[in-house]
Amino acid sequence: MGLSRLTAVHIAIIGAVTAILIGTAFFFLGPYKTNQNLAQLADRKSAAETELNKKSKNEKDLKEAKQEVAQVKAQFANYEARLMPKPAIDLTNQSESAMTKAMIVLWNQPYLITTAANRFAREQAKRNKVQLLSPPFTIAGQTTDPAAIPTTILEFPMGTLQVSGTFENVNNYMRSWNRFKRLVAIDGFQLAAGPNPTADGTVSGQATVTTYVFPRSSPNANGLAGAQGTSPYGAGGAPPGYGAPPGYGAPPGYGPPARPGGA
Repeated sequence: MGLSRLTAVHIAIIGAVTAILIGTAFFFLGPYKTNQNLAQLADRKSAAETELNKKSKNEKDLKEAKQEVAQVKAQFANYEARLMPKPAIDLTNQSESAMTKAMIVLWNQPYLITTAANRFAREQAKRNKVQLLSPPFTIAGQTTDPAAIPTTILEFPMGTLQVSGTFENVNNYMRSWNRFKRLVAIDGFQLAAGPNPTADGTVSGQATVTTYVFPRSSPNANGLAGAQGTSPYGAGGAPPGYGAPPGYGAPPGYGPPARPGGA
C-alpha cells in the first residue's frame, strides 16, 4: 500500500499505536525508573541511618567502657599503693638485669610478709582481747626461674590462724585482717567451743591465711613471665650466681596448730 492510499483512519491508527509505544517507553524510562531509584535511595537511606544509630550506640558504649576502665585502673592504683610490695615485682622488662631485680624482690617477700603478719597477729590479738594459739606464719621459698614467675597473680599460702576468746572478740579479730597492709584472704573460717571448757562463752576460731601479690606485667602477658624455653637466662632459667632462695619456716618448738575442741 502506497502513501497515496493512506486514509485518515490509517493515519489515526498509526498515530495511536505510536502514542502507545511512546507512552509505554516513557512509563518505563520515566516514572517507573524514577520510582525504582527512589526505592533504592530509600533503602540506602534506611541502611545509613541504621549504621549511624549503631555508631552512636557504639560510641556511647565505648565512652562508658573507657570510664569503667579508668575507674578500675584508679581503684587498682589505690590497691597497689596500699597493699602491694615496694618496690614492685616488675616483669614488664624481660632483660636479664631487670628480671634479676624482680627475682630479688620476689625472694624477699616471704620474710617481709611473714614478719609483718606475725607482728600484726600478736598486736591485734592484744587489741581484740583474744589468745593467739597458732604458731608463726610460714611461706615457702620462691622459684629460681624468672620464666616461672606468674604474671597475673602471686599466691603466698601462710598457714593456719587460730585464736580463742569470746564469740564477739574472735569474730572482730578475724575481721581486723581487712586492715593488714597486704592483700590477704581469710578462708575457711570455723568456730568451735573451747579450748578452755571451764571458761563460759569461750570459743576458738580457725582459718587459713593467704597473701596475694599482683606483679607488674605487660598487657599481653599470659600466665608466666616467659614461654617455656625463652628464659632470658637460657637453659635452666636460674640467674647466674643465685641459688635457691631460703624459705621461712616456724622456729623450733612449734608444732602444728591445735585443733578446735582438742581433737
